[in-house]
Amino acid sequence: MDKKEFERLLKEAESGNAEAMYLVGLEYEAGEIVTADGEKAIEWMNKAADLGNKDAHKWLEEYYFDDDAGVQAHS
Repeated sequence: MDKKEFERLLKEAESGNAEAMYLVGLEYEAGEIVTADGEKAIEWMNKAADLGNKDAHKWLEEYYFDDDAGVQAHS
């Protein structure tokens, strides 16, 4: 993905596309095209999950819950 493709994806996310929201969240987590920003990643993942995106829901579960320790990983 390049910067132009990310900008197109961001517009789709802002228009309510849950899959685009999820992908934007992944990019904010990775920081390959834009500066990594955990808060923005969580924000986009929450929006996508609220619209029923199962991948975003799973990402949030993994982010907030550490299965190995059996505790909440982030707050």
